[in-house]
Amino acid sequence: MAAIERSVLLGAPAGEVWKAISDEAMLGEWLAADVELDLRPHGAIRCRTEVGEERQGEVELVEEGERLAFHWQRNGAERSRVELSIEEVSGGTRLTVTESGLESQAAPEASTAWSKRFESLRLALSSLAYA
Repeated sequence: MAAIERSVLLGAPAGEVWKAISDEAMLGEWLAADVELDLRPHGAIRCRTEVGEERQGEVELVEEGERLAFHWQRNGAERSRVELSIEEVSGGTRLTVTESGLESQAAPEASTAWSKRFESLRLALSSLAYA
């Protein structure tokens, strides 16, 4: 099994970044087109992309304003664990994702996918600044 880790520095306060990773509507702006999230341990998460790919899972950990972890899987694939952690740094907030339990051949694709998601997140947060 393999793991990937990606970080992004966001020019937004930690509270906004937390909302972006814990609010269904905000998750729909950058993670997947349709997201359902029960933000509590053992709560359900379901993400469906624009092309119909669906992942379902369960929330493992919620540390308000700091960390969210869940397990998810798509049909026919192994279950992986995703941890999103927030750290206030000079100039903004660092968001780090670690996805573990990946099949080794899936790790490069997962890393690329998270990079793309982070760019969508950056755009979603910048649009909030002008709202």
